[in-house]
This record gives sequence, structure tokens and C-alpha cells, in this order.
Amino acid sequence: MRTSAAFAGLLDFLPFGMTPADLVSLLAGAATFAAVLAILLSLKVGTSYDRRLKSIKQRQSDLRAQMMEPRRRDRLKRRTNGAMHDLVRRLNLLRSKHAEEAQLLLARAGFRSQDAMVRYLFCRLILPTVFGLLVAVDAYWVPIVPIAAKFRPMASFFAVLLGFYAPRLYLKNTTDKRYKEIGRAVPDGLDLMVICAGAGLSLDGSLQRVARELGKSWPALAEQLALTAVEL
Repeated sequence: MRTSAAFAGLLDFLPFGMTPADLVSLLAGAATFAAVLAILLSLKVGTSYDRRLKSIKQRQSDLRAQMMEPRRRDRLKRRTNGAMHDLVRRLNLLRSKHAEEAQLLLARAGFRSQDAMVRYLFCRLILPTVFGLLVAVDAYWVPIVPIAAKFRPMASFFAVLLGFYAPRLYLKNTTDKRYKEIGRAVPDGLDLMVICAGAGLSLDGSLQRVARELGKSWPALAEQLALTAVEL
């Protein structure tokens, strides 16, 4: 009785001519419309800001993948790199204090890949022994370059020192050359930046455009500008 009375009271609030079946159909249609609208909104492409953010992230991942991608061209090189990796990892050199310093030195010289770090640490480890052995063999067994007997121990000692500092000297020379190249390229880069700014491009857009334009003529500056655009 109470259910019938409540149902009868509900009929009093229905618009003229609407039956309970019509009300159920209307509610079902509204629920279906809401579900379809929710699906469309989830599939809808984002705003211009979202699209630009997505393109920047994609560009960032492409640049980093390109810089960090090891370029092994043949099987011998892959095997050599694998042996270097194994030795460096077993000695835990990648987590040492020298690794942090080496990362900074390599970045200044333009080397940012993990393979470059491994090769540098491997050379710091192996070259002193190699240079010392070569000089010892030359001094005591196969005298290719004549060394007086009294200077043989000193020659071996200096060969070990040279082997220890050779990788650092190589990076220093490479860094100096790179800095000079960037210094010569800065005027061209600034001129292109002014043109891009006058054309209405944003800062990161200008950096990316200038990096593309200078990619062949001044690769060092182009690389730095591309990284700056990614970091922005």
C-alpha cells in the first residue's frame, strides 16, 4: 500500500502526458549521453599548450636518445666496448669520485654518452701500465729507441705518469678546441637569434631553429643551443 501510494505521488510530479515508461527512457538516454560524452572528452586532443608540451617532450627524448645512443658500427667495436664495460663495472669505477669529475670533463669536451665515460675510465686505468710496459720492453729487451742504462728506471716512471695523464690532456685539448669553435660561431648564432626574435618566435623556438641552421657549419654551438632549448 505504501509503495503504491509513493508511486502515485510520483505520477503527480510528471509533466502532462508523460508516463513512467517515458521517464525511464529519458533517464536511460541521459545516462547514455553522459557516457558517450565522457569517452569523447577522454579521446579529445588537448589544447595548444598540451600539444606543444607533448612536442617538446618528444623533441627532448629524441635529442637525448641521439646523444646517448652508442654508435657501434661493427662487431669488433661492440666486443671491445663490452670488455671495457665489464672491467669498469667490476671495479665499480662508475660510482667512484673520479666518475663525477670525468663526467664534467667529458661534457665540456662534447662527450655525453655512457660509452665515452667508460672509455675514459678504462684508459685512465690501463694506459699507465701499457706505457710503462712499452718503455720497459724498449729499454731492456727490444731497444727500438736507445735509452741509456742509468735513465731506464726514470724513463719507465715518466711513461707511467704520461699514461695516467694522457686521457686528461686529450680532453683538455679537445675542450679548448671546442670552446674556440663555439666562440667563432657565437656571432652567427646571435644574428640568427635576432632574426628569429624579429619573426615572432619564442625563445625555445628560436634556439631550436638556430640549432637546426647551424648544425652543419657550427655543430658544437648547435648542440649546446639544442640542449638549452630542451632544458627550457
